[in-house]
Amino acid sequence: MVTTSVRESSYHACAPRSVLRGTISRVWASRPAEGPAQAVRRVELTLPAAEMHLVVRLDNNLVDIHALSGEANSFRAGAVGGLRTAAYVKRSTVATTVGAMVQPGMCAALLGIPAVEFAGKHVALADVWPASRLDRLRERLAGAIDAPEMAAIFEAALIEGLRPDFAPDAWINASLARLRCSGRITDVADASGVSHRHFIHRFREAVGVTPMQFKRLLRFERLTSRMAAPGASMASIAIAAGFADQAHMARDFRRFTGITISAYRARVGGHPRHVPAFVR
Repeated sequence: MVTTSVRESSYHACAPRSVLRGTISRVWASRPAEGPAQAVRRVELTLPAAEMHLVVRLDNNLVDIHALSGEANSFRAGAVGGLRTAAYVKRSTVATTVGAMVQPGMCAALLGIPAVEFAGKHVALADVWPASRLDRLRERLAGAIDAPEMAAIFEAALIEGLRPDFAPDAWINASLARLRCSGRITDVADASGVSHRHFIHRFREAVGVTPMQFKRLLRFERLTSRMAAPGASMASIAIAAGFADQAHMARDFRRFTGITISAYRARVGGHPRHVPAFVR
């Protein structure tokens, strides 16, 4: 659990309660200090992750999302962010916000919709939840006294929305575990007990990307997390993250982000997935 408070701003992140474990990996809430900074639109490059996310904002300002491929969309109040295989630029104002990271394969348990429907994009939460549910949640969040209470309110809303009829495919969970342990795609597909074609189709439907894309996302996450380690050489980071060599790592990083590793390290702050004040 992490809680910080600076100049009456606060941030809180924690693992979910037992009923959500296995569905959500982390719940967080952020309340900025009041002031003119809230009106300023900020720009950041957001790197891809191996988990989907849900976010609810208490302002009504537009959030603009621009993919490196050139596609763009926007939302207000809240969104579901699907898995992406490349970074995107986000333009938004500072706002009181809550969010959750969704475990791979568990989108349907939380939203009743397969993960593939959100792949590569952000979908306004108002298009997923009934308007009354979203409005009621935002009203409750507005009345919270601090970030930990906001996180608890959001967590309760997620528990309320769990689908009792959802039964996860055991072989999807087993496949995800094998891929995390660097299992070969062909071996993982063979162990699933279904044809390779059916395996890829069902995996993509449940997770949002193909098994190979998911494995590359896991490797990319290992890379960005290791870059924060002091004193580590680029060559050692490359091998530890699972790349053949440093050149392979550099090519893959640029393919995911659109920038070089040196540009990333020069700009990144406290969170490895968010590169602030970056305009591509």
